[in-house]
This record gives sequence, structure tokens and C-alpha cells, in this order.
Amino acid sequence: MQRQDGVEVEISPKSGMATGAIAAATSYRTYAGGSFQPTISTLEYAPSGGAIYATVLAGGGYSFIMELDLPNGAQVSQVDFYVIDNDATNLSVGLYSYNPVTSSYVVLKTVSSTGVSATVQTLSLVFNPVVTIDNATLSYRLRFEPGVASSAHLLRGARVSYTVSSVYLPAVSK
Repeated sequence: MQRQDGVEVEISPKSGMATGAIAAATSYRTYAGGSFQPTISTLEYAPSGGAIYATVLAGGGYSFIMELDLPNGAQVSQVDFYVIDNDATNLSVGLYSYNPVTSSYVVLKTVSSTGVSATVQTLSLVFNPVVTIDNATLSYRLRFEPGVASSAHLLRGARVSYTVSSVYLPAVSK
């Protein structure tokens, strides 16, 4: 057993090539607020740089969503939403799964803002145990539900922290 770039590798007697297990590392996907889309056409909105906010709220708790595009088997440990909540009414954010066979949503986790501030706040969804992405049967989406129709409830973006299980791959020699 040898070490190459911090990874234990084994030299294959057959090929003479180094092979080893690649350790899982945390990866991130970051989404701009402007990438979120309204769930109904009567939910009107305006961009503000890379951010988004509602200008007209639709009745019935409609929201803005972003479909996640993560590899199958990815393990989501945390989602951070970057928001401005400068109003006494709270906003909420969450991660949902959707099953197209049963046409049902499952709320994996949500959190609401508390307090008023004109500066960016981070609302975090921490998953313990982690959420394992199952693209064979489910789709996943981030959700932002403003409580007021103004830039006082602004979504700047979101960041998803995840790991992909380690796989056994050939090590690349330099």
C-alpha cells in the first residue's frame, strides 16, 4: 500500500497501475435567487440583480421553486438559503421531494425566518440523517415562500452541501 496525493493506493500486479478508493468530499451547488420560478402564473415577481422577490402574491400559499440537479445517491447534509427578511411577516424556505407516480410531495424540512433585518440572513436546513437522492423514483426541489409582495422578502440564492459516495476508481499518476 502506498500513498499518492493523500490517498492510499494499491499497485495492481496485473497492470502495474495504481488503484485506490477515492474519499468522499463535500461538494456544493449554488443557485441564484433569479433561477427560482413561480409555481403559478399569478405569482408575479421582479429580479433584483441575481435575487428575486414577489410583486404580487397569489392566494393559496404559492411559492418559487428550483429543481435540484444532483447525482443519484448524493447525500444532502445541508441547504443554506440567503434571504432578506425586512418585514414583520415571516417567509419560509424548504426542501421537498416529489413522487410522479403518486403525485405527492413530501416536506423533507422547512424553516421560517424570525426577525427583521435589511441585511442578508442565512436560513439553514441541516439534515441528520442526510437525505439520499433517489432519482429513480423522486425529484427534489428547493422552495421559497415569501410572506409579503415586496423586496422586503428577497431571495438572494441557495447553496446545497452534499457528498457522493466513494467509488473505486483508478488513481491517476502524474
